[in-house]
Amino acid sequence: MEDYTKYRLKDRSELASVLSDTDHLFVVACNKCFKEFTTENEPDGAAFVKIAEEEGKSVTGSIRVDFLCNKTQTARTLQDMIPEGTESIFVVSCGLGVQTIADLAREKQIPVFTAANSLNYTGYHGMALTEKKCGACAQCYLNVTGGLCPIVDCSKSLINGQCGGAKNGKCEVDPEKDCAWENIYRRLEKQGRLEEFLGQPVQLRDYSKVDFEYINNYVTSLRQSLLDG
Repeated sequence: MEDYTKYRLKDRSELASVLSDTDHLFVVACNKCFKEFTTENEPDGAAFVKIAEEEGKSVTGSIRVDFLCNKTQTARTLQDMIPEGTESIFVVSCGLGVQTIADLAREKQIPVFTAANSLNYTGYHGMALTEKKCGACAQCYLNVTGGLCPIVDCSKSLINGQCGGAKNGKCEVDPEKDCAWENIYRRLEKQGRLEEFLGQPVQLRDYSKVDFEYINNYVTSLRQSLLDG
């Protein structure tokens, strides 16, 4: 974990795989969050644009947005910013920012993908007051699920489809809650991506990426340095 950052670009091979079936993409990068304010602009967005162009993809534009998970602010910032002809949106942020953009792009049915993995740590992801959450599992599934998180939205954190226990679109664990996988299915259906989803390999969650001992030690050391300072 570097300088409190909450995400890291996916590795080049994984990005190449995600980019292979997309083109004419618009890039949205989260500029600031819980980070030391040592630079005006974070480099991750420009780094991804460079990779996309090297993969032969057309980039219709890019923008950096402070506190991307603030949906109201981000909606105003992006209003009329996405050029005609954009076929997909790539987001460089933690899972909260990706979910925010996926919600905003829902009406236009533009597929939203993440170019980053959220780094796991103890505490809350994001600075905006939002009901959206990020499980910070260090292996983001939002590219598979249309920008809806199966880890936090599904009561059982299922990553390969629904359990079969939902009734009338509601979760069997919490009848007041929508079945996350029904919502995922509907969104992918509207985007014409069901075949893509059904052709996906089985997803496996790698819990070894969640190094809680390291994270707790990291947070403890930060707190101590603040007290000592």
